[in-house]
Amino acid sequence: YRAPRSLPLNFSLRIGAPASTGLSAFQLRQLISELGAEAEAAPQPGELPLHVAFAKRAKRHPFAVTYLDADGTKLTNFEMLVRAALLSRRVRALGTESRYIGVLLPNCTSMAAAMFGVLFAGRTPAVINFSAGAEVALEAASRAGIGKILTSRKFLHKLGWEEKPGMVILEDEAKKITKSEKRAMIRLVLLLPFRMLMRRLAPESAFNAGREAVLLFSSGSTGRPKAVQLTHRNINCDLWAFWRMILWSRRDRIVGNLPLFHAYGFTVEFAFPALSGTPVVYLPNPLDAAGVVKVIDEYDITLLTATPTFLQGYMRKAKPEQLKSLRLVITGAEKLRPELAAKFRDMTGLEIIEGYGCTELSPIVTINLCNSIYLLGRHAHHPGSIGIPLPGIHVRVVDPESGVELGPDEPGLMQVRGGIVMKGYLNDPEQTARVIQNGYYNTGDIARIDRDGYVYITGRASRFSKIGGEMVPHELVEQAIANLRGSEEREVAVAGRGDPKRGERLVVFYTPDDFDPAAVVEELRKEKLPNLWIPKTEDFVKLDRLPLLGSGKLDLAKLKKLAEEQASA
Repeated sequence: YRAPRSLPLNFSLRIGAPASTGLSAFQLRQLISELGAEAEAAPQPGELPLHVAFAKRAKRHPFAVTYLDADGTKLTNFEMLVRAALLSRRVRALGTESRYIGVLLPNCTSMAAAMFGVLFAGRTPAVINFSAGAEVALEAASRAGIGKILTSRKFLHKLGWEEKPGMVILEDEAKKITKSEKRAMIRLVLLLPFRMLMRRLAPESAFNAGREAVLLFSSGSTGRPKAVQLTHRNINCDLWAFWRMILWSRRDRIVGNLPLFHAYGFTVEFAFPALSGTPVVYLPNPLDAAGVVKVIDEYDITLLTATPTFLQGYMRKAKPEQLKSLRLVITGAEKLRPELAAKFRDMTGLEIIEGYGCTELSPIVTINLCNSIYLLGRHAHHPGSIGIPLPGIHVRVVDPESGVELGPDEPGLMQVRGGIVMKGYLNDPEQTARVIQNGYYNTGDIARIDRDGYVYITGRASRFSKIGGEMVPHELVEQAIANLRGSEEREVAVAGRGDPKRGERLVVFYTPDDFDPAAVVEELRKEKLPNLWIPKTEDFVKLDRLPLLGSGKLDLAKLKKLAEEQASA
C-alpha cells in the first residue's frame, strides 16, 4: 500500500477520437500512451514551481534535513530556506537585465542554496558545465547572454580558472549580509503564512509552473553545447512519473554524485529532493570513487544514479558489504555493457537498471524496471532494453524519411512526446523547430519497440556510416568487439571517415596494449558479421585513452575529428 501524496486526489482526463476496431494490441497501447502524454502535458491542479514546493515543505518540516554534504555539513529545511531567501536579495541587488544568472559551483549545500536563491529572485539559474574547461564553458555562457555568474573564489582556485568580470564571489556577498538582515529574514520566514511569504519572496514566480526552472547546457558530444530551456512543468512532469515508479519510501536516501550541470544530476539529485523531501548527500567530485562508496556506506544510501563509467569506478573501490544499503541503481547517459552488469550482479545481488533520457527531455524517458514490485532493483526484465516509457510520456518509432509510425520490432527514428519536452534552445528557434515538430521531440536515436512496449536502442542516427549504400551502426560494431574481448571496460570506440570508393569506412580506436587488430578482425568474420560491418586491419588506431566528456560519454565530435585525421595521415 502506498499512501497518496496529496488529498484530494487530482487527475487529468483526456478523450481521444474514436479508435478503429481493427487496431492491434500494439497500436492500441500506443494510442493510449499518446493520450496519457497529452493529459499530463499541461500544468496539473495545485502544481508548484520547484523552489516554492521546497518552501512549502520547509514550512511544514522546518527541522528536517534534505541537503547534506559528505563532510558532515548539513542545513535544516528552515536554515536552507532562510539562506536562499537572503541570497535572493543579493541576486536582486545585482541589477542585471538578463533573466539568467550563472551558477559555477561544485555539488554542495551552498550550490543548492544558490539555485534556490536565484529562483526566489525571479531569475533562472544557468548551471555552468565546468568539466568542459574555462574557454568552452564561459563562451557558452556568453552566447546565452549570462552577465553574472555566482561562484566561489576557493572553487575557482581549485579549477585553476582566473576570476573574470561578471563573476560574483559568494564569500564576499556573504560578508555583506548584516546580522539585522538575518534576524529580519528569520522572523519573516518564521511568522508569515506560506502563501503570503511566497508572494513576498518570489512575486514573479511563486505560483507559475510554466516559468523556466533552469538553463542547462547539452553535453556537446556531437559539437558545440546547446543551451536547453527547461520549465518547472518539464521537471515536475518527469519527477512525478519517476516518483510513481521507484516504490519510494521515507527511508530512501540519495547520493549526490552526478554534477548538477548534468540534467540527470539536476533532476534526481536537486529537484527530486526539493519535491519529495528525500535527503541527498553531496560530493563535490563525481570521480571520487572512494568518497562515493564511503557516503553510501555511512549514510545508508538506498538510491544511486550514475553513468556506467562512473559506476565502474565505484565498484573498483567498494567492498560488497559497503553497498548493502542500496536497493535501486539506475544508469544512463551511455550504453550499459553486459559485462559490467554481470559483475555488479555478482558483487551486490542487484541488477543495474538501465534508463534512457537526454537534457532536452528533462531528462528521464524510460527505465527498465521489472514487472514485480517485490523484485524492484534486483531484476530487470528484457535485458538490453532501456525499458518502457514513464507514465505520461509517449515514445514512438517512425521511418526516418517518410515520418510514418512503424510497427513492433521495426527499427526507426525515436520520437518522444509529453510534458517533459523542453521549452526550446535559447536564442535558436531554427534548431528548436528542427527537433520539435507537432509536439514530438526527435531524439536522433535509432530504436525499436517490441510487442510488450519495451524500447531497444540500436544506435544514434549520427553514429552510423553509410558504406556501399548500407547503414552500418557504430555502437553494434563496438558491442561485437567488446563481446569478443569479454571485458567490462570501455576499450574501443568506432567512428566513420570518408572513403572515395565506398562513401565511408570504419575507424576503430582502442586502448589495451594486448589488443590484436588482425585477431579481432578474424574473430568478427567467424561471428558471421556482415562484411561491411568488419573494419579493415589498417583502420585500427591505438590511443592512450578514449576521448570522454565530463559526464562519461564519448566525445563524438573529438572522435570524428580523430577519424578524419587518419584519412589525411
